[in-house]
Amino acid sequence: MERKSVYLLLAILALAVTTLTCLPTPRHTPTPLKTPAPTRKITPTWTPTTPSQAMQCIVNGDFSAGLNGWTKVGPSGRGTFKLATVTDGPAHGMVLNWVRTGSGNGGGTIGVEQTFPSPKTVTYLALDVKVVSHDLTNPGWWCCQHPDGCWFEYPVHVYLYSGDEVVYEEGFLAVNDGSINPANCPPLKNLPTIVPLNAWYTFTMAEEIPNVTKIVLRGEGWDFNARADNIVIRCYP
Repeated sequence: MERKSVYLLLAILALAVTTLTCLPTPRHTPTPLKTPAPTRKITPTWTPTTPSQAMQCIVNGDFSAGLNGWTKVGPSGRGTFKLATVTDGPAHGMVLNWVRTGSGNGGGTIGVEQTFPSPKTVTYLALDVKVVSHDLTNPGWWCCQHPDGCWFEYPVHVYLYSGDEVVYEEGFLAVNDGSINPANCPPLKNLPTIVPLNAWYTFTMAEEIPNVTKIVLRGEGWDFNARADNIVIRCYP
């Protein structure tokens, strides 16, 4: 009886081991790793300091409205001065004309100016000039002797000012006696533009000049007769 009990116990144990062996092994499913989305690099937009298109800063640059927008400057010196808008053929229509006679070989000037409402950065200047006649064939004897510094006289002379300071200028002569050179007048850094006599000439300048407050356009020297038209100044605040 005891032997049968032992056999029965052994049989039960064997059955239990077999059952445990046959049970399926539980499968572990790993949690997938979350890959972070790539970070998109945002390049900041660059804003240029200089606008691509500057605006026209001159009022009535073609003088079609007479002297509207312009203020007369001078005259200074002896003799007879005239400044007015006149007609110069169908190609130009109304233009600005200034004339001086009876100078007695003494310096003098007359012209116009236009002040901007606020300082501007100029990027472009253009104008048509016509030197009808002049009898001072060089920058003038005032070269390097003027109390405010060197002052060169031309029948057509354009200036850009910043306050009371000249920041850009260009002079025009039609008759040149050959004495215009830096060796004869060391402070003469920019030689004048020599233009054909009694014919229209278009001048352009493209450079950035900040804090410009006004333009001055005038005739200088002894006796002279000159004209200007189609003045364009492109600028931005």
